[in-house]
Amino acid sequence: MTRITLDGALRERLGDLQNVVEVEDESGRVVGRFVPATDPFFAPMIDDAEIERRLAKGGGRSLQDILADLEARA
Repeated sequence: MTRITLDGALRERLGDLQNVVEVEDESGRVVGRFVPATDPFFAPMIDDAEIERRLAKGGGRSLQDILADLEARA
C-alpha cells in the first residue's frame, strides 16, 4: 500500500475527513475514493462486550441444516 502525508491544502480539499470523498482526474473521471478511518459506515454496530457475549452464548444452525432447508425450498 502506498502512504501519503496530507499537507494543509490537500486536507482542506478533502473536507472534514468524516465522509467518503470521490477523487477525480482533470477530465472528471473518478479514479478512486478516499475513505476516512473514522467513517461510521465501517464502525462496528455493537461493542466488543456484546460480541463476546454472543460468542459465549453459542447456538445457531449448522451449514448442513441451512443447505438442507434451501434445497427443500427449490
